Amino acid sequence: MKIKMKDIANMAGVSETTVSLVLNNKESRISKKKQDEIKELAKKYHYRPNMSARGLASRKTNMIGLVIPDIENSFFAQLAKNIDLMLREKGYFLILTNSDDSQENEFQLIDQLINIGVDGLLITLSNESYSDKKKTIEKLNELTVPYVLMDRNLPELACKQVYYDNVLGGYLATKMLLDAGHKNIGFIKASSEIENANDRWLGYQKAMKENKIKINEDWVATGNYRVQGGYDAATQILENQEITGVAVANDMMALGFIKKVKEQQLEIPEDISIVGYDHSEILEAMIMPLSSIIQDSDKLAEESVSLLIGEIDGSIKGNEKRVLTPEIFAGNSVKKYI
Repeated sequence: MKIKMKDIANMAGVSETTVSLVLNNKESRISKKKQDEIKELAKKYHYRPNMSARGLASRKTNMIGLVIPDIENSFFAQLAKNIDLMLREKGYFLILTNSDDSQENEFQLIDQLINIGVDGLLITLSNESYSDKKKTIEKLNELTVPYVLMDRNLPELACKQVYYDNVLGGYLATKMLLDAGHKNIGFIKASSEIENANDRWLGYQKAMKENKIKINEDWVATGNYRVQGGYDAATQILENQEITGVAVANDMMALGFIKKVKEQQLEIPEDISIVGYDHSEILEAMIMPLSSIIQDSDKLAEESVSLLIGEIDGSIKGNEKRVLTPEIFAGNSVKKYI
């Protein structure tokens, strides 16, 4: 037999309103002893709230939709996990979806999430959405629920956004190699249409210019933020034997680059130094402590969830943009070059 809220109320000798306040962690004057009793009864009899009824009554479902571009990317997998944990603590249920970096998939997923009644959306844009920014902006401006853009920003759009300072990140990645004495430094970037990818590329250029080093166009290859992109780009980089170090725009491409290096029976950092981007703990466990740029997914999740819940409950107004600061992780994939 499924237990109902009124059954909990009868057993505790209180009203259904009191039970609702306690189980939803709302402020009240109910004694801690009575609160503990109500929670213990709910736990003992495996009480589960009727989400449909709650949604109809409050026009809230306590569901949040998350759209990410690539669940295979360990950075996004960790980000999704952190968001899920934070939302659960706040009484929300996460629905995770993967666009596979497709704008069409992304738009369909957004529509489906809104149709099932999510209270808000957390979105990391697909690569394709930057190819047609006008269409992307039109779509997002039509949304009828609160939303926050995470990680991949869109400056042209007036909305809440949380992302890392990618120009600084690209600069720091390149600076690690420069500080170790490297001058002929390659760079594996992603499409310049993607805002954060272009910013990392700008950071590389800034560091090289500061050190009065002219960039050889053969030192720069383009990938797609995926393992295969880094693997393919490695062919061009490794053909240039004057290159002693390479900065890579994300750790997934760094993994592809490392795979190619090993196939050519070269060693890191003895034969070539490498700096990644994202500081993936999974890659570190699989391969090596890769020198990388830390984008703390905990912090990104915390700030994104905070902004979204703030918009949902009305406590945070306006189109706030939070720009986070990346940090350096000095692994063992860079050697001193003299």
